[in-house]
Amino acid sequence: MPATRVTRPDGCAAVNPGITAGEICVAAANNDGQVCSGDSGGPALGRRGDQWVLLGNASRVTNNDCTGPSVFTDTTYYSGWFGRALADGQPHHPRHVATGAADRLLSGVH
Repeated sequence: MPATRVTRPDGCAAVNPGITAGEICVAAANNDGQVCSGDSGGPALGRRGDQWVLLGNASRVTNNDCTGPSVFTDTTYYSGWFGRALADGQPHHPRHVATGAADRLLSGVH
């Protein structure tokens, strides 16, 4: 992945529906490319002293040619939720999925 930097939220103003409080705008640091379709979930890492920390995960691009800034989910914004979910052993808003739902979906039986 190319070198990137967190930039001002208005750099991602072109994305619809816009950037939220739980997101960051990430741009290429040296005009050497950016994340693109298929990179969703990929990390934005930063250095804190001698350690790498996760700042965000790729969410969506601002243009189709993948040259502009991209929107990342801000993992620091959700760090409290992550901590509670890990401490409790489950998310606070679990989504119930019926047993066998994936098998039925894949087989075409609903």
